Amino acid sequence: MDPISIALGIASYAAPKAARWLFGDEAEKAAEEVIGTARAVTGESDETKLLDALKASPEALAAFQAQMQELEIRKLEEETKRLRTVNATMQAEYASDDKVVKRWRPVFGYCMAVTWVIQIAGTTGGTLYAIIAAPANAGAILTAIGQATAATVPMWAVGLSVVGVSIIQRSQDKRVAAGVAGPGLLAGLAQKLTRPR
Repeated sequence: MDPISIALGIASYAAPKAARWLFGDEAEKAAEEVIGTARAVTGESDETKLLDALKASPEALAAFQAQMQELEIRKLEEETKRLRTVNATMQAEYASDDKVVKRWRPVFGYCMAVTWVIQIAGTTGGTLYAIIAAPANAGAILTAIGQATAATVPMWAVGLSVVGVSIIQRSQDKRVAAGVAGPGLLAGLAQKLTRPR
């Protein structure tokens, strides 16, 4: 089993709140911390036996849970620090007199939307016109359109990723501004799926 799956099994049983840190960019680092902590409190070196060792020893389980609470506090402090930095950046953007700096996220989103509409309308209209004008070449036209569309996939992947991150960050900022603590939709779903039954 891979370390993340092992850590997820351990955390789901012994420290469900810590399980949410096993998703995302820092998942491997968090998995190492969960496994390392389980090893330290149980004395078991075999990763596949750590969960059984925690189940067999209430003392080890209690020690593991205490250390996982410390990990949770550390992670929340890191997240708070990150959110403060993001908030300060957004406040600086908002305070800026430069309208582009102040509104770059929505401007970028609108530019992506307009570009998307132009590309789809242009591709659809151009394809229909070309096929109507030269029906004998329909196969070659559709192949060429497919190749041209495939060539734009990396561009759209990067652009839509930026838009997605901006939307997610803005949603988090709105939750924080409204005084709502806790995970977002995806993190909440991940918690429900990893919660022991």
